Amino acid sequence: MNRSNIIINDFKEGMNIKGFYLCKYIESKITRLGDEYLDLHLEDKSGSVRAKIWSFVDNYKNLIKVGMPVAVKGTIIKYNDNKEINIT
Repeated sequence: MNRSNIIINDFKEGMNIKGFYLCKYIESKITRLGDEYLDLHLEDKSGSVRAKIWSFVDNYKNLIKVGMPVAVKGTIIKYNDNKEINIT
């Protein structure tokens, strides 16, 4: 089930979400296998969450800027006991 405009504090592992969140941080990084990905910190009135973009990195890295709202569609996962958005 997709949930739209859900606040970050209400995220549950396995949930599919869609919404707008403020980009507080973005950095291009490289995996151990040499693939590029984007690491983001997103925020809303309830809190913040880390997010990753694994596909089409070249398309997104010049579009997303710190301080701008970002339309997000993805799945909530748990990594190192923290919730993250796997952006699709």
